[in-house]
Amino acid sequence: MCGKFKKFISLAGSGLVVWIMAACVLSIPAVAQQTSSIFCSAGQILENGFCVNKTPGFPPSSPAPCPPGWGPVAFGVQTACVGLPSSIAQTQSLVSTQQNLANQTTSTALDMIRQRREEEGQPCPPGTQRLNGVCRPLGGSGTALGYAPQDAYAADLSTRNRMVVKAPVAPTSNVSAALWVQGFGDREDRNEFTSTNSPTLGGVPGVLLTPNPAGGPNQVLSLVTDLSRVTTTAGMLGGADFTIRDFTGRSDVLVLGALAGYQTTHVAYKSSTNTADVTGPSLGIYGAYVSGAFSVDGTLKVDLFTQDTAFSSFPGTPFATTGTTSVTLNNYSLANNFNYRFPISTGWYFEPTAGYLLTRSDFSAAAAALGFGDSNSTRLQGGARVGTDWTWGTVKVNSTLTGLAFDSVKITGGALNTNGFAGTTVPTDEGKVFGQFLLADNFDFGNGFSVQASGDVRFRTGIVGVGARGVLRYQW
Repeated sequence: MCGKFKKFISLAGSGLVVWIMAACVLSIPAVAQQTSSIFCSAGQILENGFCVNKTPGFPPSSPAPCPPGWGPVAFGVQTACVGLPSSIAQTQSLVSTQQNLANQTTSTALDMIRQRREEEGQPCPPGTQRLNGVCRPLGGSGTALGYAPQDAYAADLSTRNRMVVKAPVAPTSNVSAALWVQGFGDREDRNEFTSTNSPTLGGVPGVLLTPNPAGGPNQVLSLVTDLSRVTTTAGMLGGADFTIRDFTGRSDVLVLGALAGYQTTHVAYKSSTNTADVTGPSLGIYGAYVSGAFSVDGTLKVDLFTQDTAFSSFPGTPFATTGTTSVTLNNYSLANNFNYRFPISTGWYFEPTAGYLLTRSDFSAAAAALGFGDSNSTRLQGGARVGTDWTWGTVKVNSTLTGLAFDSVKITGGALNTNGFAGTTVPTDEGKVFGQFLLADNFDFGNGFSVQASGDVRFRTGIVGVGARGVLRYQW
């Protein structure tokens, strides 16, 4: 018993060190920079994203030339070139991308945690017994139950010319440790556009002026920007945990651990050459608990990302602008899934699951100049998985198929209007239900080694995402 608490205190101390290091990293101030030119004409000022004439009495019938796709609009006695550079709208959409990245990385970690819980909550297969948390073979015929595992061969009556000697059972512990590493990849194809309303400036509605001397007669004012993009992600996670069996003395199991990793993401927009790259490490802690048919999985994680973008607007025109931006931000995620298992036949089970995922993205104050604002997202999900345990030769296999529906029911903050204008809204995933299917297989090779492989597909109108991951684990 004392040994168990010594191990518990040792791991708790290690976890404290991890979080002290994380706190030090988080204290580094975030920075933002932008290299670009303002395309307002001489004699105009930039006001809330508009090029507005300085002189209120400037004749509205003689507006300044506007960039392609924009329209001259009169707001009372003021005129403005109304539109939104694709680079700004697309950059602002990265706020939603950041939330999705945090959610997917957290879901990837939860998938690993679920499988850890699955392994620890299952009994050893016939012919093996648990020694220090690992299912080890009993011997050739499996008749050596009650003998020391290292001497089980001596009790195997099917082995000839061996003296049968029963050795004392080796001492076991209800605490075991494990190390694991996970590689993952993800690709999301998203078709998305800004939504628009009638433009306003200081509460004054705008009126499109036609004909436009610069663009010719019958110019159409379009307030829609194409935000369609492809996001690809690759990364690794690794961690260490320990398992306590009979945690409350009622045949339950508790798993506690810490994780760290690194990921890189590339975002390419379909309607322009604009790109973004998001890279950085992740730190976190996780846990799982099993008591009978009930189980719960959870993680608390922070991503320390750098977001670099390259953009171009109005190429080949007098209004052309190009530039780069670099922003650092922190994504914080808290997630829990609750599960309850029902056996449906020998080796098969049905497990409803429900959970939540809370995400906060923190940008520096300087990032507001680029249209970024801190945001919060609350995601709810529910569904069920069907699983089975079977053997492949000497390998114990657990296979599951999970179906989920999830929805970001509340999103606050995000893209700001300081680089846009009243009339354009960068969309989010709030109130939009996704479907997801996940297929996973875990192969337990015995003696503490196991491999997990899984893949998923998620979807809703205009969006399809696919992911794959693999885990190698050793437990002792």
